[in-house]
Amino acid sequence: MIPALTPEERQKLRSAILHRMQLELETTEKLIENIKEETLKKLNLLQQPDATSAPQSKELIREVLEQEGRRIE
Repeated sequence: MIPALTPEERQKLRSAILHRMQLELETTEKLIENIKEETLKKLNLLQQPDATSAPQSKELIREVLEQEGRRIE
């Protein structure tokens, strides 16, 4: 039979889990922010018609749409 955890042990376990979840949340938020920045950069490039050729524009559009699709999932 598995012994029950003491209140102190439960609290330590909760604290460790909450800390790990907070770190994971911060990492996820940073990744989302990076994706937003990259998407905005690419969209800004698309708004400058002289700066990119048609094939480059198509590639940028494809990349932006792929990123948006990943974000929705």
